[in-house]
Amino acid sequence: MKDVASASALAKQDGPLADPEQVRTLQQLAQALSLLLAGSGLSVRQVASRTKHDPVPVARETGGKMLRGERLASKAVTLALVTHLGVAVPDLAAWERAWHRAFLDEGGVRTAPPRGADGRAARARHRAPRDRPGSAGQAEQAE
Repeated sequence: MKDVASASALAKQDGPLADPEQVRTLQQLAQALSLLLAGSGLSVRQVASRTKHDPVPVARETGGKMLRGERLASKAVTLALVTHLGVAVPDLAAWERAWHRAFLDEGGVRTAPPRGADGRAARARHRAPRDRPGSAGQAEQAE
């Protein structure tokens, strides 16, 4: 695995899109993140595995969508990703500003997973309420 300095060096030498200060759109953010990933020597799966127990994990699917420019993940997830790709803490502010510019370019709306007619995430399952003392379910049974 390459060290943090080489990942930062790659980001600087590969052109303006690797520089977070040049990022203006979601696609540019995706390109910059892809350069960081290439410089880190890690795969999206490895990043997901390493962050699984972190306060802000980066799921493999989310990381992949971010890198393809299909999704603007939360700022916290984006910063967790760049941290694991070798960005030093003092440089995180530049990546946070890049995220904000991409967010504004997307109309100030994060792209999110498709939602069902009820407004819940498509993969969420409806669960029937449990019968608890004082709940409507128990009151009907008591009658």
